Amino acid sequence: MKKALLTVAAALLLISLLSVSARAAEIDGEAWYGGLWESVDADTKELLEQVGMDGVSPEGFLSLSPFRVFSLIGKIAAGEAVSPLRYGAGAVLAAVLTALAGSLLPPGGAMRDRCETLGRLCVMFVLLSGTGQALRECMPAVTATKDFMLALVPVFTGVMGFAGNPALALSWGGAVLGFSETVGVFFAKYVPSAASLGTAAVAAANLNEETDFSAAAKTACKAVTVAMGLAAGLFSAVLSVRDVIAAASDTVSMKGAKLVVGQGVPIVGGAVSEVLNTVAAGLGLIRDTVGMFAVLALFLLVLVPLVRLLLWKGVFRFFSACASLLGQGRVASLTDGLNSLLSVILAVICFNSAVFIIAVALVTRLAGGG
Repeated sequence: MKKALLTVAAALLLISLLSVSARAAEIDGEAWYGGLWESVDADTKELLEQVGMDGVSPEGFLSLSPFRVFSLIGKIAAGEAVSPLRYGAGAVLAAVLTALAGSLLPPGGAMRDRCETLGRLCVMFVLLSGTGQALRECMPAVTATKDFMLALVPVFTGVMGFAGNPALALSWGGAVLGFSETVGVFFAKYVPSAASLGTAAVAAANLNEETDFSAAAKTACKAVTVAMGLAAGLFSAVLSVRDVIAAASDTVSMKGAKLVVGQGVPIVGGAVSEVLNTVAAGLGLIRDTVGMFAVLALFLLVLVPLVRLLLWKGVFRFFSACASLLGQGRVASLTDGLNSLLSVILAVICFNSAVFIIAVALVTRLAGGG
């Protein structure tokens, strides 16, 4: 009688797990992916659709190709190059006219000094206008990245927990959520103010013949870049240690549960253990899909600002070389200072996305290995 009851209970358990497995296999994109897709801003959604992703699903990645990605980058570069080239052409024209007018005036005269000062002011106005436009267009990417991570963490931790990695989900989710909030608030509050202050300092130095902030700007850019690199390395190291320990704990727990079920449940214990594997594999596919989508979305979130800043830096470097050839040393110094400022903003945007891409890739690998 006792054995019969155990057999009936095991059968009911098997039927229940099979129904769970069937429901897991029928999970659609709206159930797990809907909120994550809606958390992406409209511009990034458009970029995702251009590379073949019209939603978060495993099937969407099958249509993804490197050719589409490279074509998208080329299209973005072609569109974003218009504004930097226009400002750069205006600055070069002002510098050429200043040099031409200076060559026609007697050296050391008041008229020549006034002409050079006026030309330098014209170039400064053009370059500062372009720099301000680039900063205004690029900084929203930091906020968009933070908002996306705040939406990703609950979805990703939830699916990891259901897929058999509860300790890993708790460890990763808490660390990434806290880091995302801290970094997002810090960058949103202080980086725009620091950028405005740096722009004003570079402009003021350009008006004063006795000051040169180009070396100081390069030093500050290097210091900020190194500081962010150290912060990213420290966060990745701490997160790796925490996640490795949590993943090991989940692996031991899952293997222990399978062993207990397989050996302790009579007759159907092996089948029940296989059902657990099936459910975990189905939810693991969802977990990996969310992880791959997060990496792709984070990349596309910063793709346009990244291309835009690289184009501006290229134009600034070209203009600095032209100004040096024309004997416009002060203008070249101004351009180098603004170029260093753009380097800081570029480092901020790369830091804000690369850290989270590494975090998502790390936890996806650990969870899959468990």
